[in-house]
Amino acid sequence: MIHGRLVKEKRVEFKLLGPLEVVHEGRLITPTAPKLRRVLALLVLRSNQVVTFGQVIEELWDQRPPNSASTTMQTYIYQIRKIFRMSEGNDGESVSLRTTPGGYILSVPPEKIDVNQFDELLKIARGKSDEGDLEAAAELYREALQIWRGPALSDISLGTLLQAETVRLEEVRKSALEQLLDLYLELGRHKELISELLWLTSKEPTHEGFFARLMIALARTGRRTEALSVYHRCRRNLIEQLGLEPSAELQELQHSLLASDTAAREPQPIVAAQRREVVARTPRGLIGRGREYERIVRELTRFRDDTVSPVVLVTGPAGVGKTALALAIAQEVAPMFPDGRFLVDLECVDRTRDEEAFQRVLDSLLTQVGLRVDQTAGVEGRLTALRDWTRSRRALFVVDNAVDLAALLPAGSGCAALVLTRHRTYDERVTQFVELAPLSISESVELLTSVLGADRAKGDLRAAEELAELCEGLPAALRAVAIRLATRPHWTLGQMVLRLRDQRWEAVEFNVGSLNVLRSIGLTVRSLSSECQDAFVKLALRAEDGLTIEEAASVLDTDVFTAEEILERLVEAHLAVAGVDERHESGTHPFRYRFSRLHALAARTADAGEDADSTISGAADERSGLTMPGKATVMGFERTLG
Repeated sequence: MIHGRLVKEKRVEFKLLGPLEVVHEGRLITPTAPKLRRVLALLVLRSNQVVTFGQVIEELWDQRPPNSASTTMQTYIYQIRKIFRMSEGNDGESVSLRTTPGGYILSVPPEKIDVNQFDELLKIARGKSDEGDLEAAAELYREALQIWRGPALSDISLGTLLQAETVRLEEVRKSALEQLLDLYLELGRHKELISELLWLTSKEPTHEGFFARLMIALARTGRRTEALSVYHRCRRNLIEQLGLEPSAELQELQHSLLASDTAAREPQPIVAAQRREVVARTPRGLIGRGREYERIVRELTRFRDDTVSPVVLVTGPAGVGKTALALAIAQEVAPMFPDGRFLVDLECVDRTRDEEAFQRVLDSLLTQVGLRVDQTAGVEGRLTALRDWTRSRRALFVVDNAVDLAALLPAGSGCAALVLTRHRTYDERVTQFVELAPLSISESVELLTSVLGADRAKGDLRAAEELAELCEGLPAALRAVAIRLATRPHWTLGQMVLRLRDQRWEAVEFNVGSLNVLRSIGLTVRSLSSECQDAFVKLALRAEDGLTIEEAASVLDTDVFTAEEILERLVEAHLAVAGVDERHESGTHPFRYRFSRLHALAARTADAGEDADSTISGAADERSGLTMPGKATVMGFERTLG
């Protein structure tokens, strides 16, 4: 068997593809303490590379480590070393755990970890498939999948880092399973697949790939009516659970069956995702973004015969819903990118100002795509490895809070990038620019209605419209207010209007869980230079009716040229709006710059020193559990609200 070719002798084995197991000469020596198991799993998954102290602490306690975190962590490391000392043999193949200046390195021969065995078998299987040896490729894929004993690390309470790792592994497993299914269909083994596919479609009721393969298998055995009923079952599941119609590929397969097309019954290669025009359908719950949604989907999936990757840049003010739009689109185009969808949150990390932080983001992303790079490679070495990986892949990268657009753009035409930025910026590599504006009053009321129900929202339409104005059309602010009202059904919309007009309460009402528009504004401000940050606070506090460049220069105690540059930087960051000053008679500065009520509130909160960590100086992640600041993760499909 393949395992015998890969590993001659296994004295210590680490099994992660299922419950965590550490096996020494056939005997389980897996630790039982929950947090100790998490540390061990993290070290094994990132074996032969540095796991920083901060990463261990983040995995164990997220953003709330106790005062004793360092001491506790050292205790866990001591206990792990003790386990390995017990398992060391005399053949020179011992496992070691070393402390480095920045963290820990668990040195393990790669073949002793089941994840690496799985990856190696997949690599050999792909090679056999490329050579045309389909029987051998199918056997290798089957053998690789048999290594899995259940969901990865299924017996561990996962922290943020392990959660991202297990999601990636599950995506790779599903991809391998799909390749095996396609090979079986190509080899004419459709009868063998039907029972397996019936089970898979019941387990994954919205996985269109499994349904498509079941339809083909049934059609090839002469059961066309059953194949058509499978399509309708899949369509019903998608509409009920996701508010989506089936993909263009699945609809085409249905049409071919209705037309008695023999193609579905003849063994042939199945292309999991072809780049072609798709009809975009705005998902339920995404209000007022239909036009932008369709434009972006069409651009990302447009067929190209050159080497240019589609790159869409989306900008807009904090809380306008850029991330929610991007995640909905990533779900729509998923079949077009079989090698994965990756969300990278740069948290406005500027490579020129903090290369170390940027390198950490790269390390996280490289881990997610399955690459291991020498720690001495530096940023450029890591970027080169990532670009090389994208040349032969079809993956989508959603880059949030981007500063340097060029840094993470993929190479070749098989991949695409959806870049979200808080600043207006232009780059020749961008193939389409999209700017999201705040929702209109009617769209804002529709959003409130979607949360509160028509009876409550439209029963007091005037108050609903006032709330829309106070929230300035920002979906994050509207949802925060709507959720507050939904959890307090005894409040009227009019009472919420009064609270939002009261300086004692307005900041509180705009902060509900992960929905905090002031925090999001703070992240935008933090991405600016210190000079612009200080200017924003001063100007936003003194510009109820807007101000001219000359007035801004007076407030900032600087010259008009410096004041103009600062104001334009704030406009580019969507922190101010420039309009023609009708009172201006002549000269070179005909504009009046206005700051919104929410911007003034963020500035007032920061100026008063109230909760500064969650507003300007320490803006936190504005999503709910999908990504971590400055991290990368395999794309999840929760609908975020920010």
